[in-house]
Amino acid sequence: MSITSDNSNGAIVLVTGIGGFLAGHIALQLLKQGYRVRGSLRSIGTSAATVGQLGAHTDGQLQNLSLVQADLDSDGGWAAAVEGCDYVIHTASPFPPGYPENEKALIQTARDGALRVLREAHRARVKRVVLTSSVAATNHGDGQAPFTEENWTDPESPRATPYYNPRR
Repeated sequence: MSITSDNSNGAIVLVTGIGGFLAGHIALQLLKQGYRVRGSLRSIGTSAATVGQLGAHTDGQLQNLSLVQADLDSDGGWAAAVEGCDYVIHTASPFPPGYPENEKALIQTARDGALRVLREAHRARVKRVVLTSSVAATNHGDGQAPFTEENWTDPESPRATPYYNPRR
């Protein structure tokens, strides 16, 4: 799958965590190239905000967008989210604004959620799954943007939370 050329052929792409920064940008690129995008949200109650945010960058042309509820902490919703999809781009992961109260729960949600998505993608026989990384991989290195493949977070940095370094 290429999101740099217009060869969508009406393919359906599940973008997990579509309300997030990276997922929103991915969804916009896919929509502009003619893909049908199905976005997962932890709570369907946030769908109006997500549609509004995406619509602000697409002249309101969201006819190829649909939203489903699927939470990384639950098996429920993932089978329906993946059903009929050609591709899955998994960006969803819990990202706390500060130091989490329970670091083990944070790591468990990220790990188990990714496994849920992969399991359902395999069951549904999607053509390709892309697992994205996070800004956490680069933003606590030298701290100077723009970041490149030369920048990596120092897991021993005092700013590194368990999201960056689960062994801390």
